[in-house]
Amino acid sequence: LDKVRSEGVFRVGLIAPVGGGDPPVATLLASLGETTGARPELSSGEAETLLKRLEEGELELVVGRFDKKSLWASAVTIGPSLRVAHEGKREIRLAPAMRNGENGWIVLVERSARDIAARGR
Repeated sequence: LDKVRSEGVFRVGLIAPVGGGDPPVATLLASLGETTGARPELSSGEAETLLKRLEEGELELVVGRFDKKSLWASAVTIGPSLRVAHEGKREIRLAPAMRNGENGWIVLVERSARDIAARGR
């Protein structure tokens, strides 16, 4: 969180096909930008690549569609759902993921995500 505030930017990976213009994603990014005074720097790609970059500290946030039982849940912190969809018996959540151990950032992102999800209900 300190790095985001000092650099004025937070690096976000969007797992394809999620885009920065998706309403809850755009709202989350705007909220985080307003709270931190930083702007999002977006990139997109495949889940495995982006989550690895998150784990290595190259990204501050990854937003994408995660299966409720995602294998990544132990490697990164998957935040509250912005939106939930069902594909057959599978529950797919549009959610932010943050690097483990970045507690101030995690709390900030989770608070923003919960607020956005509550407004969407």
